[in-house]
Amino acid sequence: MNVDELFDRAHADPIAAWESVATVAGAPDLEFDPTASVALAAVLAGAAARAVELCARDPQDPDFQRRFGAISAHASAAEMLARRDAGGLAAAAIARESMRYSWSAIELAMRTARSEELDAIGHAALRLLCDPLRPADERLDRALALERLSA
Repeated sequence: MNVDELFDRAHADPIAAWESVATVAGAPDLEFDPTASVALAAVLAGAAARAVELCARDPQDPDFQRRFGAISAHASAAEMLARRDAGGLAAAAIARESMRYSWSAIELAMRTARSEELDAIGHAALRLLCDPLRPADERLDRALALERLSA
C-alpha cells in the first residue's frame, strides 16, 4: 500500500489503516524500519488532515482564524514530510518529524473544537504514537549521528 492510500484510509479510521500495513513482530530491528515509520507517518498525517476538516467553522472569528491557521499549517507540514521520498535512517527521521507535526495538529484541533470524532482521532493518534514500531528518539538520533559521522 502506498502513502497516498494510507493517507486516504486514515481519514476514516487511523487504527484500521495502520493495522492494514503493520509489519510482522519479530522482524529484525523494527525500531529503525523506515517502511514502518513512513507508513505510520502517513496514517497520522491522514488523521491530522481529517482533524482539520472537523474544525472548520466561522471564518470571521479572529481567534478561530489563528488557531485554525496553526492546525492547518501543522497538518500540511505533516503531510508534506510524510510524502517526502528518502531512504534508510533519513526516512525514519523525516517520518518522526511528520508524526510530531501530526500530533500537534490533532492536539490543537481537539482544543479548538470538541466532537466525538475528534476525540476518537486523538485517542487513535496516541495509541499509534505508543506503538513499539515507532522509532525511539534518542536511539534514532544516535544512529543518524553515527551514519553521518561515518563511525
